[in-house]
Amino acid sequence: MRILVHEYVTGGGWHTKYQNPPPPRSLLCEAEFMLRQTCRSLSSVEDVEITLFRDARLHLREPKSFGHSAPTRVVPIHNDGQLYLYLRSEPGKHDATILIAPDDALYMVWNHVRHCGGNIFISGREFLLVACSKHATSRWLQAYGVRAPRGIVLKRNTPLAVNFRYPAIIKPVYGCGSQGVRKVEGPDDAGLDDAWRAECAYQDLRLEQFIPGQPASVGAIVGMIETVFLPPCFQRIDSQNNFDYCGGGAPVNKLYENGRLDSAETLYCRSMIKRPFDVALVQAERHVHT
Repeated sequence: MRILVHEYVTGGGWHTKYQNPPPPRSLLCEAEFMLRQTCRSLSSVEDVEITLFRDARLHLREPKSFGHSAPTRVVPIHNDGQLYLYLRSEPGKHDATILIAPDDALYMVWNHVRHCGGNIFISGREFLLVACSKHATSRWLQAYGVRAPRGIVLKRNTPLAVNFRYPAIIKPVYGCGSQGVRKVEGPDDAGLDDAWRAECAYQDLRLEQFIPGQPASVGAIVGMIETVFLPPCFQRIDSQNNFDYCGGGAPVNKLYENGRLDSAETLYCRSMIKRPFDVALVQAERHVHT
């Protein structure tokens, strides 16, 4: 069985969308971790062969460092044209394609591969339309009785709503993690800098309730047999209003940058205030179906 694994950040997608600068170190660590675990899990499948896209512009480690046993073919991506070419030609040569991508890119890549005849290991269009939209996710959670901030959608280039309760949170509807998330004090808030406006002006935005509290994350490993929820963990953010996420306190980030788990910090978070970060990597490893 031939499996194509396309991880968006390390497979050429980041440079195709953002050009420069390179992805934040924490995002790169997360991408490599997910890719490594995927390759290890696939190695348990009999006679599997893996194909990976790898962005040559990022100077990444060789996939052999992932510690998996399956034969692996690497397709180097040197420019944007190559990525689009291989996304059109490679999926049809494989029995299945696995996509790993941020919220704002997953549906686009899924749609592209599907139209090119690829067989994708992922849920259907309806699931993706909810999972990739922060607004749709919030409404879906509320419909099932889960408390979530209420908000409205502002179409691109629309001013902040006057008749909304402030302070509030503004964020891209189709965003990558915490990127572009800002706290605003009012409809004429001057705290939204020019860089943010340039990045988010062309996007639909979600204006939602500001809920004070400790930022936290929760995750689940969803398999064919069972779903395992990991313990929630505190997040670290770079300021009171920016909400840019810094995952450098997680052991996987320390291991990736420093080669050991007991290091005190990572380069990406060197200036951050340290908070507890409970990441159950051992439990995750135990429950991944391999």
